[in-house]
Amino acid sequence: MKHLHYDAIILPGGGVRLDGSIDAAAEDRLDKAIQLYDMGDAQPIVVCGSHGYKGTVRPVISEARAYANYLEGKGVASDDIYLESESQETLGNFLFAKMNIIMHHEWRSFLVIPTQNQTTERIAYLLQKIFGQNYDWEILRVGENKDQANLAREAKALRYTMAINGAYADGDHEAIYRGLMESHPAYGGTKWTIDELREELS
Repeated sequence: MKHLHYDAIILPGGGVRLDGSIDAAAEDRLDKAIQLYDMGDAQPIVVCGSHGYKGTVRPVISEARAYANYLEGKGVASDDIYLESESQETLGNFLFAKMNIIMHHEWRSFLVIPTQNQTTERIAYLLQKIFGQNYDWEILRVGENKDQANLAREAKALRYTMAINGAYADGDHEAIYRGLMESHPAYGGTKWTIDELREELS
């Protein structure tokens, strides 16, 4: 890692079971965050996600709350955990975290621990587009799903994201927010239906 200390660690959502429990891959990411937290590399931990828009049944708690419960159970102070519980997909994870948490606290450097299914290429694009040049971020991988079907799905998701957000200046979160609200069906957008996106990106 480039830094010895970050203003925060960000964990994008990666799904939660219907009963609110998380899988082993999520635990691995959270355990890495806890390790860095205990070492003093970053104190605040931002956990993201309401629920995945592709799911047909909503879990009993949000992804962010499920992650926070795990962190608290492992000894992380609740005051050091920040929940972004509005988003239903990855761009929203970072966008709402920036607008509702990161900007408020004036944090400028952060470490992102993506899910195994999220490719570094897509995460890097989203971070650059949403945060721009005024923030310093780094991606730390804890496992990566290189199955060809997953890589193809991630590549398609990146193309969709770039088609919508390519016209916006890096860091222009207000324009990106408007584009998300207008396009993504999870937030009332009309560019696709949820069924269309579910078929394309599942």
